[in-house]
Amino acid sequence: MKQKFSLEEVLEVIKAYIESHGYPPTNRELAKEFCCSLSTANACLREMLNTGILETDHPAGASRAYRIAGMRMVDIRELGSAVKQLGDLLNHCRDMAAGKDADPIWGRDVEALEAVIGAVRITEERRKQE
Repeated sequence: MKQKFSLEEVLEVIKAYIESHGYPPTNRELAKEFCCSLSTANACLREMLNTGILETDHPAGASRAYRIAGMRMVDIRELGSAVKQLGDLLNHCRDMAAGKDADPIWGRDVEALEAVIGAVRITEERRKQE
């Protein structure tokens, strides 16, 4: 029995993959995810490109060459210096939070920065394991 899936389902898988890895899945990875043939996955991607759901600047068939319209992808390898700056800011926020009569906002800033830095590091570790 042939499995059916919607463009919305494919879009959600692509979004999740990009959020996890920092780049889109290959056509073969999509075919495997949806238990379909490579030609079916390619046809689905072509339809998404034709309807404007996906965009590309590359020739047809180029691997990982598409992006979700309106979604900004960030190459986490370029975030090293930003993470260092965030770490410096985190240390400052910790100092301010520890001060006498500190405003509670500093503690919330510490939590937010720790969450962001942790998420970037986890994503980078996943990328290194691949």
